[in-house]
Amino acid sequence: NLFMALVTSAIRIGQIDEVLRLLRDLREQGPGVTGALLVSATKLCTAKQLFRECLAIYDYVSMDPDLDIEDKSVWSCLLFCAIEAGCHPRCRFFFERLKA
Repeated sequence: NLFMALVTSAIRIGQIDEVLRLLRDLREQGPGVTGALLVSATKLCTAKQLFRECLAIYDYVSMDPDLDIEDKSVWSCLLFCAIEAGCHPRCRFFFERLKA
C-alpha cells in the first residue's frame, strides 16, 4: 500500500505534519484510513518515542465515525503515549478501550 509506505517513512524521519497531510488526503480523496494503517503508525510512533505525535495522529483519524479499532495493541500504545506525554486525563478512556 502506497499510503502505508509514505506514512511510515514520514514517521521514521519525524515529519509528523506530513503524516497528518497524508492522512487528510487519504480521508478526503481516498478510501479513508484503515485500521492496519493506524496500527502501524501507532506502533511506530510509540517505538520512536513520538508520544504527543501519536496522540495527534489518533485524534485526527478518530474523527472518522467509520473507523473501527479492533487491535488491542493500538489502545495499549495510546495508553502508554498518554502516560509518557503527561496527558493523564486521556488515560482512563484508553484503558477502558484496552479492557473492552
